[in-house]
Amino acid sequence: MEEQTNFSKTQDGFDISKAVYYLIIALFLFYLYKRKVHIHILQLIGLVENKDNIETFKSLLIDSPTNDIVLTNPDELPVYRLGTAVEGSYPQQMGLLFRKSIYPVDIITTSGGLDNIIKLINKELDIAFVDEELLLNFVGGEDKYITEYLKSRKLQFTEEEKKQIVYLASLYYQPFILITKQNSGILKWSDLKGRKIGVLSALSNSNSHLYKLLAITDIEVNEEVTVVEYNNQKSMINAFRNELDAIYFTSNQKNKALLDLSKEMKLRFISPRIQQIQVGLSEEELDKREENIKKRQDLFKKQFSFIFPKALDLNYFYQNINMYSFLDTYATRMILVARRDLDSSKINYMIRNLIKNLENLQLDINQYQYNEKLNNIVGDAFQFNELASAPLELDIHAGAVSVYEEKKLIKFEETIETRKI
Repeated sequence: MEEQTNFSKTQDGFDISKAVYYLIIALFLFYLYKRKVHIHILQLIGLVENKDNIETFKSLLIDSPTNDIVLTNPDELPVYRLGTAVEGSYPQQMGLLFRKSIYPVDIITTSGGLDNIIKLINKELDIAFVDEELLLNFVGGEDKYITEYLKSRKLQFTEEEKKQIVYLASLYYQPFILITKQNSGILKWSDLKGRKIGVLSALSNSNSHLYKLLAITDIEVNEEVTVVEYNNQKSMINAFRNELDAIYFTSNQKNKALLDLSKEMKLRFISPRIQQIQVGLSEEELDKREENIKKRQDLFKKQFSFIFPKALDLNYFYQNINMYSFLDTYATRMILVARRDLDSSKINYMIRNLIKNLENLQLDINQYQYNEKLNNIVGDAFQFNELASAPLELDIHAGAVSVYEEKKLIKFEETIETRKI
C-alpha cells in the first residue's frame, strides 16, 4: 500500500496548519485590541465595575500614541486654527486627538493663555485652550498684572473686542504648584523671601497666578524675591537645576518636563494654602492659625475670580519628597473658547463630536505620559456634567448652546428684562 504524503507537516514534524491557525487567531485578537473591544467586553461581564478602574485598566494596556495623526476632513469643513500652549505641555497632545476625532484644525504652538486670547481677538486663531481664570481677568480688565503687560506692549482692546471671545466647553483642572528642591530650606511660601523663583512669560497663565500668590503672601517682588521669566519650559528647568531656588506652574500631572525632572531630582511641592496640620498646637496657637487661614482665604477671594479648592493625592502626582500624601491647593480650569463670529453650524458639529469623544479624551489624558509606578491618572477631566458650566461673565457660543440645551446641560429662564441662561 502506497504511503500517503502529509502536506500539513514539514519533514521535522512542524505542523504548518496549526501555525497558520494560531497566526489567524493572533491577528484577530490584535484587531479586537486596536478597536478597544476588550473594554466593552469587560464592562458587559462586570469585571471592571466603575469608570475610574476602566480608565486605569486602559492606561495600563495601551501606550500613548506617538505617530503623527493625518488630518482628514471628509465633510470639507473649514479648518480652524487651534491655539494650544508651550512645547511639552498637554494641550499640544490634546490638539492631536481634537484634530483626529473632533474637528479639523491646524495646531498652533503658542506662549500660553494670554497669547491665545490676544491672537483670538486679532483673528490669528479661531479656537483655543485658555485658562478660565486668566480669561475672566482679561475680560474684567481689573488684573493689574495683565494690564501692565498689555500697556508695556502698547496693546489696548475695547469691551466689544473682549466680548468676541466666547465659551465652548470646560475641559480639565490645573492646580497651583510651587516646586522646590531637597535641602532648599523652602517649606512654605513665606520662605521664598530672599530667593529666586522661575516662571513662564507674561503670556502664560502661570505668570499672573504667581504674582498674585506672592502678593497674598505679602512678599514684594524685586525687593524681597527675584522672579525670573522664561519663554519656554526647557530653559526654566535648566536654570532650576543650577541657579533657581524654586519654580512655579499652574499645571496638571501630565506635564512631560515636570515628569522628567521629578525622575532626575528630589522635588517638594508646596501649596499656597495654609495646611490644616494641628498636631501639638496649643489652644492659643490654634486660634491664631484659624485667624491666619481666614485672612488668607479672604485675600484669595480678592485676587482670584474663579478658582477651585483642590486636594492632590501626591501618591499619584509627580515623584516627590513631601512628608504627607495629600496637598490642599487651588486649581483653575482649562476651557475651550472660540471667536463669536464662527459659523454656528460648525461649532454645533464640533461640540457634538466633543461629547461623542469624551471617553476618548479621558483615555488620551490618562495614556499621555502614563507612569505605571505613579499611576498618574486624571480622574476629573472631561466631565459631561461640567461641559456647559460657563461663568456668568462669559457668553456661550450659539452653536454650542443648542447642543447643551438639547442634552439638558443648560436651560433658559425668562426674566422681565431679558432672556438669559
